Amino acid sequence: MGSIKAQSPQKFSYQAVVRNASQALLSNKTVGIRASVLRGSAGGTAVYSESHTATTNSNGLVSIEIGGGTLLSGRFMQINWASGPYFLKTEIDINGGTNYTITGVSQLLSVPYALFAGNVNYSDTSATNELQMLSRSNDTIFLSRGGFVVLPEVHIPDTSSSNELQVLSLKSDTLFLSKGGFVKMPTMDSADIAKMGFITRHALGSGSATYKVGDTAGGGIVFYVNSTGTHGLIAETVDQSSGSKSYGMSEDAISNPANHSKAGKEYHDWRIPTLFELDLMYNRLHTKGLGGFASDNYWSCSFADNSLPIPGWYINFSNGSSSTTPRSTTSHRVRAIRSF
Repeated sequence: MGSIKAQSPQKFSYQAVVRNASQALLSNKTVGIRASVLRGSAGGTAVYSESHTATTNSNGLVSIEIGGGTLLSGRFMQINWASGPYFLKTEIDINGGTNYTITGVSQLLSVPYALFAGNVNYSDTSATNELQMLSRSNDTIFLSRGGFVVLPEVHIPDTSSSNELQVLSLKSDTLFLSKGGFVKMPTMDSADIAKMGFITRHALGSGSATYKVGDTAGGGIVFYVNSTGTHGLIAETVDQSSGSKSYGMSEDAISNPANHSKAGKEYHDWRIPTLFELDLMYNRLHTKGLGGFASDNYWSCSFADNSLPIPGWYINFSNGSSSTTPRSTTSHRVRAIRSF
């Protein structure tokens, strides 16, 4: 079973007009801001807090991005937006420091769908959810829980007796063409298939093998499995680079077999992890003393936005915090992953 996860920007915009105690607009003024996300009520518990230093415009308007400031507490990407209501508390120091004297609290009445979608649980332990089996009978595909699709008939007229169409026949390990010529099929075992970049159950172990987080398999260490333990994600056991800047440099480091472990060299479908997958590696491997990670920053393949230079998400494996920084000017470590 495969899966696709799109990385949405982990932040949202906030604007406010700043006035002093005399209600005069503070124009072109540097101010300090502390923003906190409260759960339950206007006086609820802060599940996330960050600070900003920003400058008002000529009309006293200040603009920041919640989720993009200096982390004070919590993890923005781990806020469960479905367990609200949530409130945004802002505190402002009109002198640009941290002596906050202006406070406001407002309810977040509409959480961006992309942020709510970020809380999707990728573990699949339900036998009655949306997953269904497909079966085919003649020209019809059936769903195991009802419903079907009839495949349209495709007819390609063939009025020429001398065109390129030929009949194929297979005898032993040789494929024959009806108008002459043949192809001898190579014999391959599971080890040969694995070297081409594929994993089969036989390549990983026995035909009925299942795996759990922490198992060594497929050139690395397992950090995610589905509910049956037959499919999941594997992390390499060594870093492919200790200082890659651009996305291309990270890909080059991963694609070079010289940068992989002895077991990892046997596979050619390694890739850069997404921010979600990198967070799983930190929590399920590194915090358990598995994987041989350094207490350093690791790149994900997730981009924060389309500004230049392009900022990318990374996670600090010394404390699990995530942040963004321009890829073209910052060097971080790279650790490859693959699917099975």
